[in-house]
Amino acid sequence: MSKNPHKQKIISYLIRHREFIKAEELARILGLSSKTIYRAIQSINDEFGSTLIISERGKGIKLDYDKYIHSVEDVEVRRFISDYSPIERRNKILEKLLLAAPQKRRIRDLFEPFYIGESTIFNDEKLMDTFLSPFDLQLVRSDGYLNISGSEKNIRKALAALIESKKIEDLTQFVSSPQFSNSQDVNFVRRQIEYIERQLQSDIPYPYNVNLFSHFYILINRFRTSQKRAELNEHLTEAELHEMQADPLEFGLCQAVIKNAESYLVCKLPEIEVYFLYQYLISSRLDINLTKEKSNFSDKVNHITKDLITGFESRYNGYLNTFGLYERLASHVKPMLNREKNGIVLKNALLGQIQHEYGAFFKYTAETVKDVSKKYNLSGINEDEIGFITLYFVQAVEAVVKNIRTVVMCTTGVGTAALLRLKLEKKFPELEIVAVIPSRKISDVLNKYENVELIISTVRIKESEDVPVIVVSAMFNNEDQKNVEDKLKELRYV
Repeated sequence: MSKNPHKQKIISYLIRHREFIKAEELARILGLSSKTIYRAIQSINDEFGSTLIISERGKGIKLDYDKYIHSVEDVEVRRFISDYSPIERRNKILEKLLLAAPQKRRIRDLFEPFYIGESTIFNDEKLMDTFLSPFDLQLVRSDGYLNISGSEKNIRKALAALIESKKIEDLTQFVSSPQFSNSQDVNFVRRQIEYIERQLQSDIPYPYNVNLFSHFYILINRFRTSQKRAELNEHLTEAELHEMQADPLEFGLCQAVIKNAESYLVCKLPEIEVYFLYQYLISSRLDINLTKEKSNFSDKVNHITKDLITGFESRYNGYLNTFGLYERLASHVKPMLNREKNGIVLKNALLGQIQHEYGAFFKYTAETVKDVSKKYNLSGINEDEIGFITLYFVQAVEAVVKNIRTVVMCTTGVGTAALLRLKLEKKFPELEIVAVIPSRKISDVLNKYENVELIISTVRIKESEDVPVIVVSAMFNNEDQKNVEDKLKELRYV
């Protein structure tokens, strides 16, 4: 089968997405024209000697996967049809190298399953080295072997970055995730987290439980894959020991969990693993009584929390319901500073949604965090953290009970006007409808009713400079409801 980049793109996509897809949609995704898609499919089927890609009217196109699995044996065809995208291929190889580090792996063994040429391998090596560089790790090639050199802590960080944590929002998802294929390991790690929660008498909420899971799963796999690591005798420093002794409950839990891991792996683990686990545990927020937690906040946590609230308020220039805000935010800041200190990244699965729905709030929070980071010399508050902090302020804004003084203008009869008012009050309790009046000049309305913030009218009238007007139908349909919702969102956040 001839090699063609368009054909390769189409086959690679259809292998990973088994459902029917319209050719036009596939063309949009792959950045090709519809004509190119149709020509490539015809060519693929002709060269394959059978209908490898099925086409059905009204449904679209789809790969006959069973035929692909049972019929494709030729090495050239396998080189052309790959189960992995280039990024997936590199990540798979990186994972093997990181888990085995610093041990070497034969280049031929790493790349042979993917049926790619020397030039592609060379390019993959460059891109993998680029990925490793920010973690202060190096990809080393010598005599047909590859290995990764660098500190254990940085190897763990790079492994964590390979895990697509942003797609995991609940621990149960790890069971079905292809990145966590060993169900026995998954269940063991889950049991350890449940044990910690029972001993602390507190749930470890998302995303902290996901971070803790990823760290412990990586630990298990590092020692299973790289047994030489178990021979290292990495002792705790006095400073690390003293730090953990200040939290005897957490220290004891970490010691117990590491002992459980030793029994599970049937090998001795270095003492430093207790400290690594401790760092993740104190970097997690616990669901506990915030009034009890308040007395545990350090001066630094107090100052940073107050500055975050003050900075956001000055930018938002609106009302916040600050009841409980300080305690909630400080309970996030405390473990956040531990993450910043220990270089632990907290992934935020909701980041894109937060930026889309609360763009202005995210901007105010980001600007505030930038000022606070500069003042307190913080370097680890990234967009994921900013997204979490934003939600605390969104909650404080939305908790403000704001009655919007509204006049309803209606040209229809009294019965219809009363029905419209009833629908508005039922759907939007924040509307304080001060009057339902017949159509008249806006100036008369504003003179008679003070502090009117919104006019809802069944007839198009001239917009006031000071008071917005929404035109709706007397029956108040779904489109009318959406228009009112959009306007109220603006008024709430002004």
